[in-house]
Amino acid sequence: MGQCPRCGKKQIISSNLCPSCQIAVSAEQQRRSVESLKKSLPQAFDKMLWNTVNARFGKSQPREQDWKMIHELIRTDRDQFIFLVNGITTDRYVSGMMYNPSSKKTESIYVGWEAALVDGGHLQPAFYDGRARDMNTCVHQTLSKVNLYCNAEVAIRAGRYEDAARFYENLTMYEEAGRIRKMALTERNTSRNVSVNMNQLIDQVRQGGLALAYKCPTCGGSINIDKDFNPGIRVCAYCGTPLDTTVIATMIKNL
Repeated sequence: MGQCPRCGKKQIISSNLCPSCQIAVSAEQQRRSVESLKKSLPQAFDKMLWNTVNARFGKSQPREQDWKMIHELIRTDRDQFIFLVNGITTDRYVSGMMYNPSSKKTESIYVGWEAALVDGGHLQPAFYDGRARDMNTCVHQTLSKVNLYCNAEVAIRAGRYEDAARFYENLTMYEEAGRIRKMALTERNTSRNVSVNMNQLIDQVRQGGLALAYKCPTCGGSINIDKDFNPGIRVCAYCGTPLDTTVIATMIKNL
């Protein structure tokens, strides 16, 4: 005569868990597994976002303002993703169907919910669990917005203002696109003014033997210009902004 160690019910043969307790224990393990899964998926979502942004910016590195804008852009998609995660009741879902030659039957294919984080996954959409399909859509929309934003900011840093404006238009951020175009126009006008002022300064250097400071139009850093100035300098030593070296070199040669 045996006894269930969990409920104390007497059994004729075994001293293991009785059938009722086996079901209860299995259900509890399943519940814990699902709860653990629900906690891990939002963290995995955020890690995916973090890795994507940092990889896209590369050595330039995103600024705090970039992160604020990105979080605002994807806030709705992330909230919807977490809402869907909170409704998960099993640790797996049916992702497709496959014919099994051994049993001569079409059997379900199961995958973990982490598969829903794969943008544009390899499974057939017709067989997706509805919740998994919607979660994957949230991931796809998030990555699309993030890549557009990163492309825009990288284009600005590279001086490709019109490209940046187009990326912002694709994000329906029309005011920002207009601001970038105005910034490009202002910079072109500033560049022409700097060239004129430099001619005047170099003339003073020639006549009076003065040492002058050229101000970087981006950060305001001083670059000394005199007869020993190296025309090979191509970027501001403080912020890395490209300098109009052709104009500067020509001026120095005429000293």
